[in-house]
Amino acid sequence: MKGEDQIIHNVSSGQAVFFEKDEWHETGSENGLTAFILQAQELRNPFT
Repeated sequence: MKGEDQIIHNVSSGQAVFFEKDEWHETGSENGLTAFILQAQELRNPFT
């Protein structure tokens, strides 16, 4: 995935990524991917 910093960050199976509201991001894969996306009006970052 690529965030606002335009740096590609590798995400592996079993890992999670949290985006703040309105944060720009891009996802992709050379071999395909399966993603679970959760969107909510109020959601706190569990990693902070």
